Amino acid sequence: KTVAKASSAVDNTKGGQCGTFVRKVAGVRVGDSYQSKLAAMDPTITEPQPGMVFTIPYKDTGHIGIILDIKDGIATVKHSNYDLDEKITTDQIPVSKMTGFTYPKIA
Repeated sequence: KTVAKASSAVDNTKGGQCGTFVRKVAGVRVGDSYQSKLAAMDPTITEPQPGMVFTIPYKDTGHIGIILDIKDGIATVKHSNYDLDEKITTDQIPVSKMTGFTYPKIA
């Protein structure tokens, strides 16, 4: 359900900060720091799956989004504010750059 909900978010529309977008779509609450995002991840998850929330390091804030699909080590993700413009986008990010994963809290 999280994949469908995230997929339905329209690219290039306002989604707010990355944490705001993930909170609305997946119910995962995080703060504005990378550490707060990392703290929300489940350290027991080593194999991410579509529908999971991911985090990656970026300056002091980190970044967070939702995995839609994974193929050959590349995740297709839906997220907001990746270009610091508060817009929703669909992009591809290597799983190797992701530092944490968690399950959505809402369906």
